Formats: sequence, structure tokens, C-alpha cells
Amino acid sequence: MSEHPSYKQNSLESLVNKETILAIQNLSFAYALNPNSKVIEDFSCEVHAGQISLLLGSTGSGKSTILSLIKPEIAPQGRQDGSIIVCGQDVSTMTQTQSVDAIAFVPQVTSRALVCETPLKELVFGLENSGISEKEMRRHIFETVSFFGMESLLHKRNYELSGGEQQLVALAAALVMRPKLLLLDEPTSQLDPFAQKNFIAHLERVARELNVAVLVATHDVAVFAHLADTCFCLDGEKPNALQVDSSSRQAVCPSSSTLSSDSTCADNSPVVEFSAVTFAYPQSDQLVFNKCSLEISRREIRAFVGGNGSGKSTLLKLAAGVLRPRRGYVYNQLQQSQGYIPQDPELLFTCQSVGEELAHWQQSGTYSDQDIQSLLEASGLLARTTYQKLMSSHPYDLSGGQQQLIALIKVLLTKARLLILDEPTKGLDALTKEAVINLLSRAQAEGATILVATHDMQLISRIADNVSLVFDGQISLTGPTSEFFENSWVWSAE
Repeated sequence: MSEHPSYKQNSLESLVNKETILAIQNLSFAYALNPNSKVIEDFSCEVHAGQISLLLGSTGSGKSTILSLIKPEIAPQGRQDGSIIVCGQDVSTMTQTQSVDAIAFVPQVTSRALVCETPLKELVFGLENSGISEKEMRRHIFETVSFFGMESLLHKRNYELSGGEQQLVALAAALVMRPKLLLLDEPTSQLDPFAQKNFIAHLERVARELNVAVLVATHDVAVFAHLADTCFCLDGEKPNALQVDSSSRQAVCPSSSTLSSDSTCADNSPVVEFSAVTFAYPQSDQLVFNKCSLEISRREIRAFVGGNGSGKSTLLKLAAGVLRPRRGYVYNQLQQSQGYIPQDPELLFTCQSVGEELAHWQQSGTYSDQDIQSLLEASGLLARTTYQKLMSSHPYDLSGGQQQLIALIKVLLTKARLLILDEPTKGLDALTKEAVINLLSRAQAEGATILVATHDMQLISRIADNVSLVFDGQISLTGPTSEFFENSWVWSAE
């Protein structure tokens, strides 16, 4: 672990007079299923009131685990050494009430944080369980809603909200309890660039105006670079992406392996087609798509972009046959040989170990144990652990980024002709993202057609042949990737 000492010129001076809210000393941890394999070793940090700190590290370095250990109610089972002190109290001695009062946590997958029907009920939920008076409860809700300017969202259904709106509701529901410490796990990984900026602006106000200590586990260093006061790196190296320059971008997107839009294969016969597709979710009169049409060519990589709530994920589900249109039709020539990975990869996991997951479809006879090991090596998952340890791990004990990779490998092993991927690089560090890019490029070279819904412009610039913009229930435009970026006012490939 190392602290970046010059992240802000005045960071050391500003720390002097700030109350220490979180102090971690010599923290080590190993999961119960692998007691001899430490995922965290000798980690220390301090987080101060009114400041934003970043927790950085490669995929699987233990960022999410540290956040979970700080919050006693969700702390994983295993062997822990060292101490975690919040507001002067060891978290191991905290009651649930004390933890709720002091610590707020927003998980990586926002849908897991939202448990009620509407945003208003989300705000009420935690307060009701805390036992405060109705008068005080109303005051808490009024002040929180006013602070975030979210009056218009209160009575909407949570499933009707965009990704950015859901993230805002999750943040508000955490802060309505008036905690001293706010923990965020990859809070911008599922947000479009505009929603990211809005969320960051809210987060800065939370720290500066409400004097909340904020600890963010993230790979999106550039997003937070302008407002973070300190950062802590689990890999033992200074995060060179803190200064967003050409060298840091190069690490994410090396030009030597860039694929141009000219790489589209010669066989352009349509394999997926939407014809005048109209769709709305049950119990909703709001159309997600209205007479939407598109064609996907064989061996094409098509990227779908659009704001949160535009319908990208819904489009992928329609293509995969998970959802059915109200009117029109979806033709999928490759449906019998497709692999679909949703935003939450845990939905694909049904076994008790990674080894069982990856062998789950092996009975089809299309791949061998050597194929499994080869893809694990290509993904970089074996760089930090042994093959045996990884294969014996429970999928739920892996980091979000590792789960994403295992889900992708599980699908790639089947040699599916159609890959349907929803935000495949969310929660991944630069090196792991590079591995995903290489794996997808290889899959295309071997004949796969790939549909990707993503906010990751670097991913699009590297692998996509064409880009479609999803807006207002339609495919508003489709064109070669190079033209998409050349003609865009707001999106950049860098």
C-alpha cells in the first residue's frame, strides 16, 4: 500500500485540521474458504471528515473486500488481523444501530441497494428501522430531498429510473441517515458520461458541505482526479493515472493493437434483425422502444451507446430472447448458439466453485480443461493467484471485476457464435480491460458476432466496427466507429 503524497498540493495541510473518521491499521484478511490465501495484507489508511479518498488497485486486489470489512453487517467471514476504527470505535464492537448511524455503504450494483418500490419509500425504509420519531423522519427526508433536488423522482417506480437516477436515489438513501462515513464501490461504472458528471458534483457537495468522509473504491481514476484529496493503492505502486496524460491513456488504449472499422468481415449477411419493434415493460404504459429497427451483420461487433435509461440493456434482452416485443419482431439466426452476459454477472453463477462454473457446460464436449486454463491465463486472472486457488474459490467471493471475467470466460468456452454483453468492462482495471479487449477480438476472429451495450468509449474505439445511438425509443443513428467519434461533439475515444 502506498499513499500518493502529491495528489493535491495542499492535501497534507488540509489534513492537519480534519477529524479522522476512519483509521485502518495493518489490516490483513483471508476468506474462510481459503484461510491460507490473504486477499488483503498489511493495509493502513486514514480518511478524514469533509474529504474524498480513493481506494485504488487492480481487479481482485481487495478493494470491495475492504469496504465490506468496514461495514460490520456485510463483513465477509474469514480471518482478520489489524484494526478498523470508525469515529473512535472498533467496528468489531459496534452494534448494528451504531454502524447504521455512523457508516453508509452503496454497493457496486445499484439494484442491490434499492429494495423498495419508490425513491420515497427507500428514504423512509432506513429511518423507520432506526426508531426515530415521525417528525424527525420527515425533517431528514425533506432536507435530503432538497439537498439533491430530487423532488420529481420521489413517487416514480424505481425500475422506471435511469441508471443515473437510481445511483442518486441510492446515495440519498444512504445519506438520509446522516452518517459520518460514506463508502462507495465503483459508483460510476454503470453511468454514462453525463450522469457521471452529475453524480460527481453531488458527491463533492456531500463531502464539502455536509462534512462527510468519503471513501471510493474505483478504477475510474480520471473521473475523480480533480476532487480527490488522498488516494491509497493496494498494489503498492503510485497510480500513474492520477495525472491524466497521454502516457496513462496509452496504458489503457495502446495504439499498436487498435482495430479499425475496416476489420469488418466480408460476410455481411444479417444475423440479428429488429423490425418495427415496440416494447414496454409490464404494468407500464411508457414505451421503451417504438417501431425500432436495426440489422446486425455476421461477425460484426456492434456497440450500443446512449444515456442511462435509454434502453440499451432492454435492447440486448430483446436480441437474446429474454424479452419479447409487444409489436414487431426480432429475428436472431444465432439464438441457438449465443451467450448473454447481463450487467450483474452473478446471475450466471449456479455452482459452488469457479472450477465447477467453468466446467458447467463442458459435457457438451466443445472444450477441454486445457481450454479453461488457457483462457484463464489470457484473462490475467492467474497473475495474482494460482490455478488451484482460483478454481476452488466460490464465485461470490471474487471481486466484481473477477466475476465479470469468469462470466465472460464461461461463455467464451462454449464458442458461442453470438455474444451479447452488457457493460463487459465495468469495474475492470486497465490491464484487465486490455485482456477483455483481446479476448473479444479473438472471438470475432474466430467467427463470433458481438453486441455490446457500454459507456466505455475506449472499449468502443478499440473493438467496435459500428456504433448505434439509442435515443427516444429508436436507433437514432448507426455508422462506422471512426465516423461516430469524428462527428461527435461530446464523446471521445480517449
